[in-house]
Amino acid sequence: MTVRLAPSILSADFSALGAQVAAAAGQRAQVGAKMLYEFLSEKLVSAESDSAAALAKGSRDTLTHSDLVPNWRGPAKGKDAAQKRAPNEG
Repeated sequence: MTVRLAPSILSADFSALGAQVAAAAGQRAQVGAKMLYEFLSEKLVSAESDSAAALAKGSRDTLTHSDLVPNWRGPAKGKDAAQKRAPNEG
């Protein structure tokens, strides 16, 4: 013998269960978001204090002379090239 429940009773039970599942999922998501926020906040504060410490140690002006030399650029091409050439090259 099979017991059959009215669709309205099943619908109410499943609606309540769905609401509970949604509430639990929402709570878990909030906890996870809070953990992520705290983790990233700690990392950001740590990175800021590390960079401030590096600046305090005098890490500015770290470029070498070779860093400051402009990159080599080949001879000019196109119609402006004739104007840029020395008079004896022409």
